[in-house]
Parts: sequence; C-alpha cells; structure tokens
Amino acid sequence: MVSMSIQRQNSESSFEGFMVQAIDKMSGRYVGRFLDADGLYLLDECSAVMQNDNKSKTNIQLAWVAPLNQRGDVMFRGTIIEKKTKYYEGLISRLESPLQ
Repeated sequence: MVSMSIQRQNSESSFEGFMVQAIDKMSGRYVGRFLDADGLYLLDECSAVMQNDNKSKTNIQLAWVAPLNQRGDVMFRGTIIEKKTKYYEGLISRLESPLQ
C-alpha cells in the first residue's frame, strides 16, 4: 500500500477539489485501486479518486494499492481545484519499482 497526501503549503489557504489517477508508466494503462475513506469518491474503472463534495480542504490523505502483478513504475497524475476559475492540472508524481 502507498500512502500519499495532498496539502496546501500555506495552511491559511484551501482547495475545493482534486482528482488523482494511477497510471502504469510503460503501458499508459490505469493500475491499482485507491482505498475508500470519508470524503472520497472512487472511480475504479480508471484507477482514480476525487472529492465527493466541494467543501474547502487543506489536507487529504489517500491510500493506493498496487495490483499483485505490477512490475513497472507508476505515475500519479493529478488535478487540484483551488476555486472554480483557478486549477492546476497535469501534476505528476512517480513511484519507481519495485513496489513494496
């Protein structure tokens, strides 16, 4: 299992929404699954997770589980919505193999 968080560097500001997707770096296929938790909406068909409300957030904790046969690197692609007219897309974080 991989734990990750989304948080603002400035604790006085917040964000309204997010979406994170797990993608196999070599094949481009969606891999693994996110674990359910309060405030999350899971999109299992595309290995993604997003908020289930538009309340202000300063920190979100996520947990992702790799498939048993995963051998390559995984990319986590994200979008953060600060407010309706201000968002950041194409954010990338990488998890290099081997997964443990």
